[in-house]
Amino acid sequence: MINNYLLILFTVFGFVTSGCGQSSPQTEVEKSILSAMKSYDVPSVSIAVIQNGKIAWAKAYGIADKTTKRAADTNTIYQVASMSKCLNAFCIMRLVQDGKLSLDADMRKYLHSWTFPDNELSKNTTITIRSLLSHTAGLSVHGFKGYLHTETIPSINEMLNGTAPANSGRVEAILKPGTKMEYSGGGILVTNKILQDNIAQNYDSLLEHFVLRPLGMMNSTFVQLPDEKYSNYAAAYDEKGQEIPGKYYIYPEASPDGLWATATDYARFIISVQHSLTGRQPSLLTRQTVTTMLTPVLENSALGFFITSKGTEKYFGHSGSNIGFKSVYNGSFTSGDGVVVLTNSDNGGNLAGEIVKKVASVYHWKDF
Repeated sequence: MINNYLLILFTVFGFVTSGCGQSSPQTEVEKSILSAMKSYDVPSVSIAVIQNGKIAWAKAYGIADKTTKRAADTNTIYQVASMSKCLNAFCIMRLVQDGKLSLDADMRKYLHSWTFPDNELSKNTTITIRSLLSHTAGLSVHGFKGYLHTETIPSINEMLNGTAPANSGRVEAILKPGTKMEYSGGGILVTNKILQDNIAQNYDSLLEHFVLRPLGMMNSTFVQLPDEKYSNYAAAYDEKGQEIPGKYYIYPEASPDGLWATATDYARFIISVQHSLTGRQPSLLTRQTVTTMLTPVLENSALGFFITSKGTEKYFGHSGSNIGFKSVYNGSFTSGDGVVVLTNSDNGGNLAGEIVKKVASVYHWKDF
């Protein structure tokens, strides 16, 4: 059924090419997307390609909602899952830059309405915001499961404590802080608590004020749907192509996994980071601040980002995996190139990876 939907859409919107003449890079990428979507049975893909620090092009393909046959477009929002962590870190770095938070002060200094459950591994040790953002604090809870619309949504303290109705475990030390990179959505949730206890109680509004609106991410939100303002969203689908109950899961943790965004909006975020790295205006972070943010603490884990090297070029990036949504992005340090890929299927992970490789190939990302 999905292939029929795609055929109709590709014909109506002119995505099928005749093959005459020399193909443009965009056409070559599109051919790859259309073929791979059918192979992986992914209802929709949204992509934004960045070249020389600008959005070269952005498009959405396929069906955002198979039940209503609503087509995806460039304003359709997707759960970007763990790619949310990058914007959370960006917000914190703006506050560090303004002198409102310290990367290296003990986190307990900032926790006023929740007490961290110290154990033999963590007591008498310093746990910093730097270590929380870089997954080097040794904390538990790799990721979060999400909640059905019919379930009671827990408070942030219930999620941190691992108490009902939270469906995740307690956030606590499982390794001696600073000794190893151990991916921890729980640690990122602690930074959410720090922001609420010291800057503003409403995390959604805080991120809107410090990140989303200044960057022009007008179609993106940390507000958990349903919300009348955000009706153009992608429904989520499992590996068999079945719609997730309620069309998507709710992720109240927000900072580790709660952002809904378009590929175009997320590309604006990447470009802002790139501008800061090269000293280009406008930018919200200074070159010194963004360099600190993108400097790995252990292994390839920086402050909210993962860093990869391809030949002489470095890239910052992250992937995302919520139930029914898979996503990925990469942004170069110096060339101004990048790509964002968002999908609404549990089958979308490999597809997104293939699209990134195809973009890197046709746009001649050296050594990628």
